[in-house]
Amino acid sequence: MMKRNYRLVFTTILLAVSIAGKAQFYQDIKGNAIKENTSADVEGSPYLSKDWADGSVTVDKGVYKDLKLKYDLKDDAVIFAGKDNAPMNFSDPVKRFSLNGRVFANGFPVVGPQGKNAYYEVLSDGKTKLLKHYVKHIQESKTYGSAAVNREYVQTETYFVFNDGKMIPAKADRKTLLDIFADKTAQLDAYAKANKINFKKDTDLGKLVDYYNSL
Repeated sequence: MMKRNYRLVFTTILLAVSIAGKAQFYQDIKGNAIKENTSADVEGSPYLSKDWADGSVTVDKGVYKDLKLKYDLKDDAVIFAGKDNAPMNFSDPVKRFSLNGRVFANGFPVVGPQGKNAYYEVLSDGKTKLLKHYVKHIQESKTYGSAAVNREYVQTETYFVFNDGKMIPAKADRKTLLDIFADKTAQLDAYAKANKINFKKDTDLGKLVDYYNSL
């Protein structure tokens, strides 16, 4: 009986320590309450996903885990859920974050309108990286015969290969990628055929570049 009570007390202590640690973890995150970037007169959502997603963020001080996050594609910013799911931005610059297992990072060279703080999804994270950039903007249109203006969020996506400090524009098609990796075209082409790589599928593109990095 005493042994059972001891186990119960020990389990209770561990649970209390775990809860206290998690509470302290959340208190350590610095952020500011913001108004969500949504508008009733615009169809769609500015976010990669309109729902909060499980994730983590990396800042200079370290890594914050077990967060609820959203990625705002209109402003290219990541926000987190504070108390009562109130949207918050991070006080410290976020260098890297994950959403449901998908990894995003910044700090790459300036290319086109994307500055060094622009985020890219990292589809392959070896010496040579395959990156994907997302943007959402508001597009306006009119229905024929109507004065009403329709406004909706439109998403665009661009691919890049980051190699030797350079950002190389890419596309999700066989010819473009094999041309970029011209030094290993034969091996990659054989791998793509043997593994039935779908060049319209991001996970397959990541596998192809992972294989390139292994050669």
